Amino acid sequence: MIVNNKYDDLGQTYNSFHRVQNGLTPIRHVVTSHIQETCKQTVIDPEQYFINSNSRSSNFISLFVDDKLRKGFQCMSEADLEVVLDKVMTFRYLQEKDVFEKYYKQHLTKRLLSGISMYEDAERSLILKLKIKCGYQFTSKLEGMFSDMKTSQDIMQGFYDSTRQQSFK
Repeated sequence: MIVNNKYDDLGQTYNSFHRVQNGLTPIRHVVTSHIQETCKQTVIDPEQYFINSNSRSSNFISLFVDDKLRKGFQCMSEADLEVVLDKVMTFRYLQEKDVFEKYYKQHLTKRLLSGISMYEDAERSLILKLKIKCGYQFTSKLEGMFSDMKTSQDIMQGFYDSTRQQSFK
């Protein structure tokens, strides 16, 4: 009832069990254990608790990365870039990493297809950090997107070269 914010129901339960001798003991144990678990979770890892308290955190982190990779690293040194990418690794606290992956893939796709991604080294560095934290399976599709773009560029360059050679003949 506490988790679902049903305080009226909790009040009625209290009033019902209050009349019974030792009736409040089981309720006290349940409420106490809930409070201890919630507090322990907050005290043990406040960053994780804070990040996961908002269901849209995965999207927000992905949007932050997207914004930085589109235009935000222009005046930054490589050391500053690494600091920002390390801050992005608050991702490790997310419980919904698959949701982050979905949003990050969408944003990466838009950046790659529109040619907006100005910092390919930063993209690769972030993917490497994600690979270290989450494993190969998590980043294999992201790395595949880069290799597909490279293959596409090579094929397009070959096509342009062959059409130029034919036009000179």
